This record gives sequence, C-alpha cells and structure tokens, in this order.
Amino acid sequence: DRAAVDQELTGHRLSALLKITGAASPVEAPLIIVTCIQALMQKTCSPAFLSSNTISVCVGDELPLNEMENRLADIGYRFGVEVIEKGEAAIRGGVLDVWPPTETWPARIELAGDSVESIRLFDPSDQKSRETVKSLLIPPAGEFLKNHPERSTIIEHMPEHIAIVWSHIESVTEHASSYREA
Repeated sequence: DRAAVDQELTGHRLSALLKITGAASPVEAPLIIVTCIQALMQKTCSPAFLSSNTISVCVGDELPLNEMENRLADIGYRFGVEVIEKGEAAIRGGVLDVWPPTETWPARIELAGDSVESIRLFDPSDQKSRETVKSLLIPPAGEFLKNHPERSTIIEHMPEHIAIVWSHIESVTEHASSYREA
C-alpha cells in the first residue's frame, strides 16, 4: 500500500531530522550522515515548523485532552475510533492513543484528569502493551501540511558547525544540476 510506504518513509525522514537537530535524544558521539546530493537538496519541512510542532510528552506532564486533540489535528493526525496506522490518533475517556510516523508502535497515553499517568507502546493488532516509556516525542504526522507550507532542505536543519565530505565531486555536481533542473 503506497500510503503505508509513504508514512514509513516520512517517519524515517522526520526521525533523521529530529536527530540532526538534537530534538530526539542527544547524540553523544559525532553524528555521521551518509546520503546522496539529491536527498540533501530535496525539500522537507522547515526547522522552525518541526521544532514548533513537535510535542514532547512525559509521565507527570499536564495534558488537557481537548487541547491535545486540537494540536494533533493541526499537525496532521487523523482521528478515528482506534489507531491502526501511523499518523492516526484516538481518544477514549482519559486515554489518548497516537501513532507518530517516527515510531515502530503506537503509544497509549493514560491520564488521571489532565496528568499523564503512563505511556505505553502497544501492538495495534491485539492492543497488548509492548513496553512502558517515560516520555514520547510526537512530531507532525507529515513533512508537508496544507496549513504549514514552509519548505527547506535537510542542510538547513544541520548545526552551524558541520563538516560535509563529498566523494567524487564531479558526480555530485552533475547529480545536483540534474536534480535542480527536474
């Protein structure tokens, strides 16, 4: 299914962007990115969009469900009765299920009032818990949303002090030129 493949690819790209920017768990060792010029030039969401629209949820946080529902809808999550694929969310009572495209499994956030009591990753086919986590990073459901048209390249997400190493510069120049023309 093309939509599932697109969501998987989107998840990998958003996960890489979050690592590059340091929004995901801090990287201790130097970060090495191996990619092609086309991937570096390809448009994605802007750093400002990604940072302002990534939600961090931790056990103990205050999380009013009505505000969270509006915020998730604004960043592209589709709401339904249950979560069965990436980019979906569901609310039942004091429980929020959400499947960020960056995660292998959806998360079940259980609340007591507005306070996050637990966050568990679960298997959507049988609803059984796989593991308990203390925090969850929820990026936008997609790189490009109608109400957020900003675009940038992956390079714009990279820290200021970065070394870029090119191999076969003639090939890089040729591919960059072809990609730009296309």
